[in-house]
Amino acid sequence: MKRLILSLQFVLVSVACTFAQLGGDGYYRIQNVSTGRYVVLIDNVGSIDLATSSADLGAIHTLRGYDKVVGNPASVIYVKKVSGSYNLIAQGTDAHEIVGIYLDIRDMGNNVYRAYKTKGGVTVYLCDEDYDTAEGYMMSSGSRTRDWRIIPITSSSDNYFGITPELSAEGVHYATLYASFPVKLSSSGLKAYYIRLINEDVAVYDEITEGEIPASTPVIIQCSSESYANNRAEVLSSTSVKVTNNQLKGVYFDNVKRKNATPYDASTMRVLGKLSDGSLGFVKASFTNLPANKAYLEVPEGTPDELHLMSYEKYLEGIHAVAKEGKAGQAGVYSITGHKLSDNGSADGLPAGLYLINGKKVAVK
Repeated sequence: MKRLILSLQFVLVSVACTFAQLGGDGYYRIQNVSTGRYVVLIDNVGSIDLATSSADLGAIHTLRGYDKVVGNPASVIYVKKVSGSYNLIAQGTDAHEIVGIYLDIRDMGNNVYRAYKTKGGVTVYLCDEDYDTAEGYMMSSGSRTRDWRIIPITSSSDNYFGITPELSAEGVHYATLYASFPVKLSSSGLKAYYIRLINEDVAVYDEITEGEIPASTPVIIQCSSESYANNRAEVLSSTSVKVTNNQLKGVYFDNVKRKNATPYDASTMRVLGKLSDGSLGFVKASFTNLPANKAYLEVPEGTPDELHLMSYEKYLEGIHAVAKEGKAGQAGVYSITGHKLSDNGSADGLPAGLYLINGKKVAVK
């Protein structure tokens, strides 16, 4: 864990200082005026101690380039006013959890703000790293980099949330998404899917037809095009849409240096990818840790390296087809593909899915 020993500045803060007028609680991106980099949350652990003049702010990084943050959920910051101060919330964590304090925000005019905390005459500002690099990290010293722009996120503005495709299969672009906030798909052609169940070498998907994805729901996104500008999603404060039986999982952080990463287990995990026949499916990966803010599939040991995708509608049709072939009248356990799995007629030990057991359709959860 990276620990910064900071030179704190002692300043007098005028009683006349006013809090920033940010248009109320809402979603924003925060960009440093001097470096041009945007704030992203990459961890949920940190600290700040005014008494000892030390802080660990390594959970907060900064990235240069709008293309680096437009589809990154960790750059979407919910600013919430709490008893005159503010909390900055993103990807399952917040500034109060990370550093143990609520921040004060001062409006400097011309959409420029400073975030700080004063205690016992000591004021600590949130500043960007004062180097001309594409990636930086948050500090609490640096007079040149303490000014920030706090920019509202809307699907109709230049500061929007746009999904960047990860891969293309059979001429269609796809991505996975795991965000702590709900979104509504805005651009035409966007679709969201989740995995209802896994059966043998098949992952059965279903569409979220409402077009709204609940918070903390990992999904597959079928994109409109390869450009994030055509894959816009409106960031919502709430939604009534619910998704049940989703087999997809997600992780918020992949921070190896701070030991906050989820190791990839090839025996029990599959990720979205292109199958050997060129179609979309879930495959065994070769990376060390799961990528942040993305979805993956948790599978039983012994699952094939490649999982083909099948719609839930087609899956049910397969069950009916197997039944028509006579399996419905036979004892034992059969898969939807007609394979006999056992003679004992018991669902014990079966993975989640639909089966024909002693001639009856049975859903194992």
